[in-house]
Amino acid sequence: MADEEKRLEIAIERGNAFSKAGADCIFIPGALSKQVVKNILTEISAPLNIILNNQFHDLNELKKMGVQRISLGSSPVRYIYNETIVLAEKIKKNDFDELLKNPFSYEIANEYFK
Repeated sequence: MADEEKRLEIAIERGNAFSKAGADCIFIPGALSKQVVKNILTEISAPLNIILNNQFHDLNELKKMGVQRISLGSSPVRYIYNETIVLAEKIKKNDFDELLKNPFSYEIANEYFK
């Protein structure tokens, strides 16, 4: 497996190849630091899409830097799975408080999903 510097070099090379082939946007996956995002923006001549990650996720700063799109990836579904597991553990203990006090009523759901 390549080290971080080599992986960045490969990503830039591939990103430019995709751009040259006509891609509208270049997606670079992985937990990218602010400096890596800056390097990519400097080296790839196409709009950049990155995935939300723990390394660097200041949306306002990313926008100012020139990142065109942030993908959420599996984050929302992993969040929901975790919340479902936490709720299931409470239900096993006969604790229904959170479940019954949920403010998301049928009326709100129907309005939201019109």
